[in-house]
Amino acid sequence: MSEGKRLAILCGIVLLGSFLLLYQLDAKSLWVDELFSIEISERSNVVSVVNDVIERERRPPLYHLALHFWITPLGTSEFSFRSFSVIFGALSLMVTFKMGRTLNGDRLGLLTAYLLAISPFFTLYSRMIRYYSLTMFLSLLSCLFFIQLLPERKAVFWIGYLVASALLIYTDYSALSLLMSQNLFLVLRWRGYKALLPRWILSQLSLLILFAPWLTVVVTHATRGTLEADFARGAFGYLIKLTYPFYSFSVGETLFPWQPLAIIGLVVGLVPFVLGIAFFAKEREHLLLLIVLMLIPLTFTIFLLSYIATDITFLNVPSRTMFAGPFFYLIVAGGLLWIKSKRWRALLLLIITIACGYSLRNYYTNQQFHNPIYVIPAKEMAAQVAMASQPGDVIVSDWDSAFGYYYAKMDQGIPHFFSHSSEEARHYIEAHCSPRVWLITIGRDRTRSMAPVEFIRWLEEDYELRLTWGYAEQDEMYRRIKEMLLHRPAYKYKATVQLYTRR
Repeated sequence: MSEGKRLAILCGIVLLGSFLLLYQLDAKSLWVDELFSIEISERSNVVSVVNDVIERERRPPLYHLALHFWITPLGTSEFSFRSFSVIFGALSLMVTFKMGRTLNGDRLGLLTAYLLAISPFFTLYSRMIRYYSLTMFLSLLSCLFFIQLLPERKAVFWIGYLVASALLIYTDYSALSLLMSQNLFLVLRWRGYKALLPRWILSQLSLLILFAPWLTVVVTHATRGTLEADFARGAFGYLIKLTYPFYSFSVGETLFPWQPLAIIGLVVGLVPFVLGIAFFAKEREHLLLLIVLMLIPLTFTIFLLSYIATDITFLNVPSRTMFAGPFFYLIVAGGLLWIKSKRWRALLLLIITIACGYSLRNYYTNQQFHNPIYVIPAKEMAAQVAMASQPGDVIVSDWDSAFGYYYAKMDQGIPHFFSHSSEEARHYIEAHCSPRVWLITIGRDRTRSMAPVEFIRWLEEDYELRLTWGYAEQDEMYRRIKEMLLHRPAYKYKATVQLYTRR
């Protein structure tokens, strides 16, 4: 392939991926973890950012520090916040191409970059105001330099590897598993890299020394109490946490698995994955490397979610292992190239594109989200209440609904309280004999103990429910399956606005 043609195709792929990442970037309301990122990064100085990360997050501080410096000149609009993540998503496309090209030439690199660009999973998480896309980018850089230094031990590769890996371990704890994968590969292939081992051991010791100042914080984060999620443990929990990432990588998280297109897309996506093993079998070292880089992070994350961070649901395994996605797409791309018939290869790629395209369409239109917390329309809810509220009203909302964030920007003058401090709201309502109370709540699974049940019981003693508005309605089949698996009623709406009036 000529250099001009390769560059043109790569530019087209990057432009496509960038368009999908930027399209309606600020349309969706913020969700609770994005609020964490915003509040921490908006602190006045670096020390405050780091202290807030230690207190409120369970990860290293690099992402929040970088975001802090990003918004200083660019402002605090949602577009500005999210564009920081988008940049690293777009850069990941280019590094993915380079990695594929290094392993097996231009065709593998371009096809892998295309699969990543159209991936609904990639679009979903690369737009969030979270550390996901930065972790992916640094992981890809670390692995690219690692692959390059195996045959050519140039100083630039060693320096690039150390810088990328050091930044990586200060971005996300889960990414430590990537360094574990690299070490495991060299242990398994040590006879072929005896000359490399002394420098490699020195590089790993250097990374350990660099990370040592944060180790005490790691212990604090690991021992922090949590609310245990459904399927945190048990055989079924382990199974679903292992298989769900492959579903997410294949067709995304905005297409329910019982939909015909999801089934077709999943099968068509996994067939090339199996064939990709045959494609890389001729280069067993590459196959071993890709398998290790994909499976070790998955198993490590499953371990963390099963025994340490047990409050994180299985739905979050893909986001925590986003950096494993490109290795999955490398194998799938290899499987497509292994198919000799151009017609069959084109047909499979077309089906994959259609399935991903439909899932992306659902993403932009807020349909079939597996995790509906991503689509709570807090902006619209706040605007509705602001328009309908009257003097003397009181508003009480769940903090993690993000309603309070948007309502505060409207400066309506109506008293607003968070449900986790409902005692303060009760005193105010009693003291002022408030004629109407607005209550904004969200449907809960893992955090169901945080629902303001006692406040609602108290409220209903003197107030009656007049109006209810539901947002982010859940699919009926989705609710039935949840009820069957969890043995409890499933909420119909992820967010609810209710108006109570005094009797």
